[in-house]
Amino acid sequence: MIHARVSRDPEGKVAEIHLSVTADSLPNFQQLLHRALNCWDSAPKELKDLGDMVTHGYVTQDHTYKPMNTVQSGGDYYSPAEQEVIRTYIACYGFDAWFRRLREGTTAAVLKQEAKD
Repeated sequence: MIHARVSRDPEGKVAEIHLSVTADSLPNFQQLLHRALNCWDSAPKELKDLGDMVTHGYVTQDHTYKPMNTVQSGGDYYSPAEQEVIRTYIACYGFDAWFRRLREGTTAAVLKQEAKD
């Protein structure tokens, strides 16, 4: 069973909620938190910490939200001419072919071949 005790401020708004989850309801409560937090990438740190505490009994990692770095680093940039070659290659052969080249490490060959043509 899940019990909730609500404390209100002088205006009648909810100020605090105290939850008590018994052993028979704990698996469902854990699953609820797990599913909710996995669907919410930018959930506040305190909620992700709560999810860890409820699931594992301790905080498993630093949940400070850090957006993924979408900027390529170092020499990973393609020149405008190379970008045009890549667009043309994808238009002809499709994204799957380009991704296969990326996995195989053969994109340089494509860029060199296109430069010769």
